[in-house]
Amino acid sequence: GLGDVYKRQLFYLGGVLLIGLHLQHSLTNVLQTLGKTSKQFYWISTSIVVLLVVGFAIVPILAYWKA
Repeated sequence: GLGDVYKRQLFYLGGVLLIGLHLQHSLTNVLQTLGKTSKQFYWISTSIVVLLVVGFAIVPILAYWKA
């Protein structure tokens, strides 16, 4: 039923959040390997990850609001 749809949306959002955390950690480590460890590069990688997570999360959020 409809409750299953909401459970799937929450599961998807949780997965997107976990992947975002993993990606942020990975980008930080890649930049460190390349010798870029300043705070500026940290905020750049964090901004990229936030944009990706929000972009992938907006679809189920909008679907929830329209339901």
